[in-house]
Amino acid sequence: QQFMKVSQRKKFRKFLAAQETASDSEPLVYLLKLPLQRIAKYEYSFRQLIQCADDEDPDLANMRQFLQLCSEQRSKMNDSVLITSNERRLKEISLRISNLNFS
Repeated sequence: QQFMKVSQRKKFRKFLAAQETASDSEPLVYLLKLPLQRIAKYEYSFRQLIQCADDEDPDLANMRQFLQLCSEQRSKMNDSVLITSNERRLKEISLRISNLNFS
């Protein structure tokens, strides 16, 4: 939700537009995807670790809890990205419709 608030600010949108046209740096969208990818890697690694762990391992409960938290956080982040993307598309469509001349 905090990202949604920031993404609506005029200064932030101006910054994003500048990032899209910058040729000397990685696109901002690419950089924003990195945390999602990292969490997915953590999930995969911990799934593998849990499969290899002994049922008597004292850390097994903590590993399962961490895996659950990673999954929940990744899901929330994915939802936020999807909502933001849909809002952006909706805004673009709305602008196209408002620029149509029906006369």
